[in-house]
Amino acid sequence: MKHKVISFLFIVCSFSVLGWSSDFIKMNILFASLGATATLIFIYPHAPFSKWKNVIVAYALNYVISMMMFTLFPNHYFTLAIVLALTILVLAHFEYTHPPASGIPIALFFQEHKLQFGLILLISLSWLIFMAYLHSKALSKYGKAQ
Repeated sequence: MKHKVISFLFIVCSFSVLGWSSDFIKMNILFASLGATATLIFIYPHAPFSKWKNVIVAYALNYVISMMMFTLFPNHYFTLAIVLALTILVLAHFEYTHPPASGIPIALFFQEHKLQFGLILLISLSWLIFMAYLHSKALSKYGKAQ
């Protein structure tokens, strides 16, 4: 039970800061994907999809591939479908799968300021990973991880 309370506190703290910052950045669609990531990294920290390497690489590749495709081709729903299929297959091929990161092409599709979105994604993801690191330290000291 103690580890659930610790996880709860870290999730609240993480998303309080992200939610507060969303008042300024007006890109709330990003938080749907980050919320799913939080479920994995805080509740199932030892699952393969929760490994930091998978999280970082999956988000980075999703963003880079999406930016390239949306720059080269028109911002159309068919392009979005191709981008989604391409990013999922690339991540599976290189074994860097983190399912919530697949929401990034969808979020990016609706953004007018795509480069700004990338910077906000980087900052938000860095904060979430930092909090996950502190969470793992707290669990090892005060609670038992699942």
